[in-house]
Amino acid sequence: MRRASPAKPQAATGWRSLPTRKPRGAASTAEPGRRPRARACCCLFPPEHLRRPAILTAWAAVAVCRTVQKTVGIQARIKWPNDVLLRGKKVCGILIEQGRWTVVGIGLNVQQTAADFAAAALPQAASLAQFSPHALVTSTVARELLVQLDEQFAALLDGDFATLEACWKWHVGVLGRPVAAECHDGVVRGRLRDLTFGGLELERADGTTQILWPENVLHLDRESRGGRNSTMN
Repeated sequence: MRRASPAKPQAATGWRSLPTRKPRGAASTAEPGRRPRARACCCLFPPEHLRRPAILTAWAAVAVCRTVQKTVGIQARIKWPNDVLLRGKKVCGILIEQGRWTVVGIGLNVQQTAADFAAAALPQAASLAQFSPHALVTSTVARELLVQLDEQFAALLDGDFATLEACWKWHVGVLGRPVAAECHDGVVRGRLRDLTFGGLELERADGTTQILWPENVLHLDRESRGGRNSTMN
């Protein structure tokens, strides 16, 4: 556990194996190799203006993307709202819970193999090891993640929202593209003209513009020309 001021994140890291899934009624079999994933849990008391889920999720997701790039040399993408993809496959999930304090949970797949994910019935998942030409050390990856989290949060405390916002926008990767935004009251379609913490600006087919509050958007998917959602790479 890191000792920090109440505003700054206090992080606990750990490693756990990827659980296997067994169909009901299936005979017990030997489990495949269980390989650790990096798991970070950050507890913090952010100022009121930093308690917005969109800002906190962007903070964690961008820190993960920078960790991935430094670890394997590949740019990751953020799949709205809280997953990180590497070449179309999920390598990280983020969960934020808020009460008296804020808890940010990050699970980053580091060592698993394709066989591990197949045995766990997770065909759309991947790990950093699958994209790395050299062996990875999970603790080293976890430390880099903490460095990135600290750096990004320090910038926010200093009032620098623009840097995080720009990185978040870039890693989401759908600016200028036709998208489908699933909200609590339905799906809004249009071309994403801008993405900021102040709102998603969509240009509708009739030429009108609609602004969506980020916390109201449950899913954001790129649409193909035929109108179907497509997976970001």
